[in-house]
Parts: sequence; structure tokens; C-alpha cells
Amino acid sequence: MITGVAHAPVTLIGLGSSYNTASDLGVLNSQNLIVRGLIEPQVYRLELPGGNDEPGHRQSPVVQHLPDGSADRNSGITRIEYNFRSDIGFIRDSLGNPQSAFNIISETQKRRAREVFQVLSDLIGVEFVETERDGLIIASGDTSAFRLDGQPLRVMSVDLNDRFNGSWFRTAMAQVTSYLGLGSSPELPGLAIGDLDLNTALPGFEVRASDTDLDFGNRLEPTVMSDQDLLHLRHLYFPESKDIDLFRFELLPIPGRPDADGRLMIETMAERQLQSSLLDTEITCGAKSNSKTTVEFWPSKYLSPLTFRNGVAPVPKMSMRYTSSGN
Repeated sequence: MITGVAHAPVTLIGLGSSYNTASDLGVLNSQNLIVRGLIEPQVYRLELPGGNDEPGHRQSPVVQHLPDGSADRNSGITRIEYNFRSDIGFIRDSLGNPQSAFNIISETQKRRAREVFQVLSDLIGVEFVETERDGLIIASGDTSAFRLDGQPLRVMSVDLNDRFNGSWFRTAMAQVTSYLGLGSSPELPGLAIGDLDLNTALPGFEVRASDTDLDFGNRLEPTVMSDQDLLHLRHLYFPESKDIDLFRFELLPIPGRPDADGRLMIETMAERQLQSSLLDTEITCGAKSNSKTTVEFWPSKYLSPLTFRNGVAPVPKMSMRYTSSGN
């Protein structure tokens, strides 16, 4: 969208997802341009790898990476609710009688939990929605707390480090992925969440790894998700929000003003229908130089303002990618 009032509507069907098949918007000027599109579910016709029955997958009587026959059978993105409700269930006193248990989670720990859900929703086919009391309960407090009504509950200790990728974050990641269906994987090399061995990497960060002999004396970089975990989680929840629409357009210099600055504003507006998806839209813009084949991108959710100078950066030939967040 270029600064102005009048606009020319453009409706596109069957947009390409590559630079060669991108829809050509032509040369943009000072007139607003509205492009109507749709993020459509891209259903996987084949099961993604990661199942227990695959050739070469280790069979162990002690641990199980994920349940048998657990491949995603639902089309589209799975919606999972969570909450931070104050009353989380019960604990037993010294006589074995149930007493009320309460959530003492801090605002910082709530932020860590939301980051866990954000990381997962960006990588796998799950959209997490925060509610007041429905869905998975995320709490800090007595880890022996339980519920009588069957509502799922995950409690982290209050003594854990609550910095990003610290012990509270990683425990929450392990608890949430366990709720999603991941089992134990202590025999796998790397940074598997299900691995129970702890190896201190950078100060203050705990990394779950069973291949400490392979670091060759170097400090390990903290990693949130291992390849094994991601493989198994995508087998459980196919990432079917992969529809990408690409557009290309050109910006011409202002005649007689080679040093003039310009401003390009690109914005997405998602219309929420009664049965619509809760996916967020995402815009990525890039410029391709006439003398280079590389493409530089500037990602942004919802709004992508770019200030440019004619003939400098970004160069006049540009591309825009419209998709859902996480792609």
C-alpha cells in the first residue's frame, strides 16, 4: 500500500509460491493497491516421518519416543487451549486428605510459558490459545498437585531459573511436549527434551544432551528444540499452515530527484469469520539487486513499513511474501 486515497483492487487466484511464479503487480506508484488473498490449508497426503514403525527406528523396552500409530489424522491446524488459573487442584496433607492447591506462577514465568507455546506453534501444526480457565493448566507451585475432574495440569517448581531457556522454560517445554505426546528419549544424541541428562552450556542455561563427549571442549550454544523432538512432533501434528503467496513489483525513481526518500507501507488485514482459523498473517519483503542474485528480506507481522532511497537500498525491484506466521 502506497500513501494515497484511491486504490485499484486486485483479486488473485492460484498464486505462486516461488519467485518465478510470483504474481506480478507491475510498477507501483502513489496510488493505494489492495490485494485480496486467502491462506488455504495445505493437506499432507502422506505421513511425515518420525513414527515408531519406520525402518531403523530403535525399539526399546525401557523408553518410547511417541505412541504407536500416533501420526496426525486431522486436516488443518490443531487448536489447543491453555490457562494460568489460580485454583489448580489439590494436594494431600500429612493425613492423606486433599487440600486446595493454588497457582503461584509469576508474570515472568507466564511470559516464559507463552514463549514455549510460541516456539512450538512456529514449528509444528498446533495453535495455542490462552483462556481464563479452559484447557491445559500451566502452574508453578507444589508439583504433587492433582485434579479430580481430569483437566490436564502441568506444574513447575518455583525454585527453577525463570530466564529465557532457563530451567523453568525447559521444564515447561518438556511438560508441554509430553502433553502433546512426546515420550522419553534418553538414548538419542543431541538436545532431546526427553533426555534426562543435564549438561551446563552457557552460564545459567541447562542443555539436555547425551553426547557431551562430542563438544570437543567447546561451550554448547543453547538450543530450544532438537532435531529428534521436532521430527516426532511434526509426525504428531503436521505443519499444514504452509500456504505461501508471492508477489513481485517494481518501484521507479522520482524523475529529477535521485536522492529523494520514499516510504512503502505494506499491511495485512485478516477478516475473522465465525469458523475461521486463528492463524496470524505474516509479511516478508525483500529486494533483488540487478548486479546480484541474492535476496535480502525484512520480516514483520501485520505491518511492514520500509523507508528507502531511490537507487540505494532497497533497490527498485522487490518481492513480497504473504503467509501465516511460522512458515
